[in-house]
Amino acid sequence: EGEAPASADPLHGASVAENVRALVLKLLEVRPDRRYADAAEALQDLAAQELPPGSVIAGRYEVLEELGRGGMGQVFRVRDRELDEVIALKTLRRRPGLSEQARSRFLREIKLTRKITHPNVVRVFDLGAWRDLSFITMEYIPGKTLSQWVRDGEGKSANLRQKVEILRAVAAGLAEAHKLGIIHRDLKPQNVILTPNGIPKLLDFGIAYTEAEGNEELTQEGHFVGSPKYVSPEQIQGLPLDARSDIYCLGLLAYFLLTGHDAFTGDKPSVILIKQLKEPPLPPSRLVRLPPSLESLVLKCLNKNPGDRPSDLAEVSRTLKEIV
Repeated sequence: EGEAPASADPLHGASVAENVRALVLKLLEVRPDRRYADAAEALQDLAAQELPPGSVIAGRYEVLEELGRGGMGQVFRVRDRELDEVIALKTLRRRPGLSEQARSRFLREIKLTRKITHPNVVRVFDLGAWRDLSFITMEYIPGKTLSQWVRDGEGKSANLRQKVEILRAVAAGLAEAHKLGIIHRDLKPQNVILTPNGIPKLLDFGIAYTEAEGNEELTQEGHFVGSPKYVSPEQIQGLPLDARSDIYCLGLLAYFLLTGHDAFTGDKPSVILIKQLKEPPLPPSRLVRLPPSLESLVLKCLNKNPGDRPSDLAEVSRTLKEIV
């Protein structure tokens, strides 16, 4: 009598690292959809746990620090021993149910992405395998994500011209990818890095086919894997995608950048997805003062019907240029 109820966390009080705790709790999950899909997926996570600073991946990449982690793996700052350069290395977890055809398409897109050489796109260097992990090496960019920048004091104090210039840069990077037939599929504030000099750089082209980050950030309905707050209606429905899907997501990103609020919110992913499919956003001018032409552009990008959006990013860029 009077005893505290047992903790729902079986590791309560144990002195274990957070990454180990997360792995054990996922193994013990009551809900099957939240557990590892199979032993191979658990082994990949175990392999990733064994990468403290000083570890060497594939005999070449020395781990300096972990930069972040998500549902598909981890991102590390590493030193390429052969080239004596500091780069980023991202581990890739195989998504359960990913067909060989989809995997082959993903690999082709990574190879295409290596061809993008644009100042507003993070360079992808190579794709490799080591132990039970696949990995991508890419340019290391110190800085803040656009999400962090908007939510801290720096983003709040930025003027309209600065924000429009960021949108122009993101549109320019996207346009370069579209020329190669690459659709981003996962354009969101977390995938835009602002360098210390304020230059925006896009991350993760094509990786949305296999990536699954976070809890609220991820939903999986049929063919759809993505972020509910940053996904086009046609992507939710599993329809064929083209550049206009990225234009819709650019509209969502612009809404967030200009107002500090997401265009669509809800208490669970399914609610947000329904809004993406059926509801118009609140006009951004209800939240902040904007030039009518800029608000019109954002709302045009956010049309549910792809045919009602700007036809391409050149149209978006022209309008943004006229505004500044």
